[in-house]
Amino acid sequence: MNIIFRNEYRVEAEITDEELDSFGVTYEELDYGNIETRRVLRNIAEKIRMLSGAEINFSGRLLIEVIKERSDLFRICFSRLSNKNGDDKSVKQLVKSENEPVVAEFSDIEDVLLSLPLFERDTLSSLYEKNGKYRLIAYLPGEKKERLLLRISEFSEVMPEGLTEKARCEELWSCIIEGSALSKLNEVF
Repeated sequence: MNIIFRNEYRVEAEITDEELDSFGVTYEELDYGNIETRRVLRNIAEKIRMLSGAEINFSGRLLIEVIKERSDLFRICFSRLSNKNGDDKSVKQLVKSENEPVVAEFSDIEDVLLSLPLFERDTLSSLYEKNGKYRLIAYLPGEKKERLLLRISEFSEVMPEGLTEKARCEELWSCIIEGSALSKLNEVF
């Protein structure tokens, strides 16, 4: 578990699929209305406290976000909310979302290779080809995504609706490298 302090109100934990499984729950099963989910979230908060000293108070107003960064990595964010108008009601809200992949279409393989330095080598990524064009599907952390999108547009066209384009690509394009495209391309070139 990797713990990230954003500020005095927000603490985040990156947790792997195996770690989440060790708590006895899957991403799909997370629902704050379920007592098992509340137990898991309190256990994660306790582990955060033990590892970092950060206290997460479940008796106040708390926003809990669970973001599926990729299929094997999740970001759980605990944000203490301010009391509006002096309202001291205890409120918890669990929000789940999925990190949408970036789908970039390149006119040729040279442009793909020119873009390699922009990415971290271990980025979960796949490379597809169709009619001499290439599509790179990459899962990027949220904090790095916006900056990278601006830089990669120099070499490619970033497709809107990443999840839709990913599905279209998997169905209609030929997969050349699955799962570790950036790493393998960096090794060869």
